[in-house]
Amino acid sequence: MASFTIELAAPMEKMAVGVSGGADSLCLAFLLNRWAQKHGKTIVALTVDHGLRPESSQEAKTVAAMMSAFGIEHRILLWEDEKPSTGIQAKAREARYSLLTRWCQAHGIRHLAVGHHAMDQVETVLMRLSRGSGFQGIAGIKPLMMKDGIICIRPLLTFTPEAIRATMGQFGQNYIDDPSNVNLRFERVRWRLFCGLMPSSFSEVVLGLAYGASLLSEHKTQERSQMIAQEALLKGGFLMFSSSWFLTLDHPMQVELLRHFLSVIGVRAYPPKLKMVEVAVRELGKGKGVITAHGCVVVAARGKMYIARELRSIEEPLILPSGGVALWDKRWVVENKTGGPVTVSALGGGSLDECKVARELDGSIDEPAVKALKDLPALVRRSLLAVNVTKGKALGLAGFAEHPEVVVKFRARYGLGR
Repeated sequence: MASFTIELAAPMEKMAVGVSGGADSLCLAFLLNRWAQKHGKTIVALTVDHGLRPESSQEAKTVAAMMSAFGIEHRILLWEDEKPSTGIQAKAREARYSLLTRWCQAHGIRHLAVGHHAMDQVETVLMRLSRGSGFQGIAGIKPLMMKDGIICIRPLLTFTPEAIRATMGQFGQNYIDDPSNVNLRFERVRWRLFCGLMPSSFSEVVLGLAYGASLLSEHKTQERSQMIAQEALLKGGFLMFSSSWFLTLDHPMQVELLRHFLSVIGVRAYPPKLKMVEVAVRELGKGKGVITAHGCVVVAARGKMYIARELRSIEEPLILPSGGVALWDKRWVVENKTGGPVTVSALGGGSLDECKVARELDGSIDEPAVKALKDLPALVRRSLLAVNVTKGKALGLAGFAEHPEVVVKFRARYGLGR
């Protein structure tokens, strides 16, 4: 694998790499460590112990020993939530990325490398084809993308499993075989078996299809990004744009834009289904004022359309200690620089009293901002991120009254311009 290289979206001194103990992630860790030493960088290996199998704890410790032997810093992250009984792989994947990205956010690391390879790409494309995905889905796994505000890179995406195992042999290292990789209960495993029955050229055809779709997807993304930059405003964690602009677009563009907007605000692992978005577009075209979809609420009012998080989908309030940094509601990075704990939550329901807001925010919100806040539809206003001290006095309201000692940054799973 002499052609191994990495693509960085921003300067970095330290990079995290997810290491499960399988051949692909171990190979990536060893290659990245060699690259980092050559370029004066450092890496930290992160292993998520899902606790789904009795042996997972010991496997994580085995990975720790392997990393130590190569002088690589290592951390074990525990998935301590209640384990699901259905959709195990998808929910474990979401939990894994959440743990990895939250750790990176808390430690000031912007890049996370993961070990997806060429056959992972083939399987992903086939899975999406079977679900009727459009060309953007068929484009498959991206070599570089944002996840919860972290730049996720996949340097092994063009390498085959055979090349990866051969490289592991050169490093003289064994690896861990996860039994779930051969469990036919899981859809990906069934597609893997299917690919094994096909001629070797089959995978090349699928990868070619993904490459062509990715070129088309990139072109459409650029076109969409230019349109969004001109017409849509992202403020306080919600989107706002002119109804007249949106409703005069052709139907395919309306569907594409609304699907993208819902992905940005909804912060779920996957984009909304096309059929659901098409129904929503038709309802908006008929003049419907409120639509809920993908954990979001779409409100049409006074010549504008708003897309905000549905209140019931927003995470429970978070108490953040002094000096703490956390990712809240999968889209806000909050840093508390005050001398005591603060509570981060949705503003919630209830009518707005401008005087009370101004008084609680110590005059940091001016009259135009108060008016803009009051003019928001209630369903949108309730979704705003509010920061309070433990006694309930307001310190800040995202997009309207920023507090200098409580820093909030919007870090959605999907970037608005992409």
